Amino acid sequence: MKCWAGLSVVVYKIDRLSRSLMDFAKLLALFDQFEREMIAERTRDKMAAARKRGKWLGSRPPYGYLGDHDKKQLVVCEDEAERVRTMFRMYLRLGSVNAVAKRINDLGWMKKHHRTKAGREIGGGRWRDKDVHLVLRNATYLGKVDFKGELYEGEHEAIVSEELFARVQAVLSSKACGRGSRRGRNPEYLLQGIAWCGLCEK
Repeated sequence: MKCWAGLSVVVYKIDRLSRSLMDFAKLLALFDQFEREMIAERTRDKMAAARKRGKWLGSRPPYGYLGDHDKKQLVVCEDEAERVRTMFRMYLRLGSVNAVAKRINDLGWMKKHHRTKAGREIGGGRWRDKDVHLVLRNATYLGKVDFKGELYEGEHEAIVSEELFARVQAVLSSKACGRGSRRGRNPEYLLQGIAWCGLCEK
């Protein structure tokens, strides 16, 4: 008898399944592969359901939060959270992710660093334009969970208000120049790949 994904194949003799030892081995490999695929699908479904319930799944916590692995929740790190709120307000004042990145680097702020299970330190370093942009676009700071483009109420505490977040999104969207497809390499664009727009990073 071979069981997988809640189903069973039952034979009273091995040769009833296959008279060829090679074919029998191939069938077992097929059953095992099918079982692995079903387990992976159930895992994906379980993770999707958890995301829709607003749960944190143990990935690297974003800047402003720490991960409580026992409770499986994001917990506000107040020092970082205040810096996140400052970045949002600073962007409204300066109107440029480039200017925000420069200002916070001048202040000596560093990106979040993580320690892997193997003990290796990753992350940290200076803020780049795209790092600031990712923070400003991250709906996690609203207390939401983004799953496949849909927002769900998260179990974690919000860091920024909906009003502040919406104002920043409006300004970001209004400055989204050059967000279309990139031009191919052209000798007329001598600074392509060297210089970027301070508003949209393109």
